[in-house]
Amino acid sequence: MTSRERMMLALENERPDKLLCQVHGWMKNYLNHYLDGMDWFQANAKFGLDHAIYVSPTYTYDPKDLEAWRVRKTPNGTPGWRFSQEQGNDNCSREVPWLED
Repeated sequence: MTSRERMMLALENERPDKLLCQVHGWMKNYLNHYLDGMDWFQANAKFGLDHAIYVSPTYTYDPKDLEAWRVRKTPNGTPGWRFSQEQGNDNCSREVPWLED
């Protein structure tokens, strides 16, 4: 049974041939230092783990949507700063204290 078949059975609440086993992320330093520069796929195969490669989503925004949300930080003459956030075209604005470290 392949890793994919095993995962699909588990997602359907059925019983795969063995317990799913995977690492939730290989550290690059570990791969380079202890596993001679293997990639995630090779490391999973070496240890007999199921393949599950995690990726982050890619966020894309239309420039006109980005313009609708502006965040500005301006000095107000005190040790703290003001943080002002504007939302869209409805002139909704709020200010909250923003302290510099």
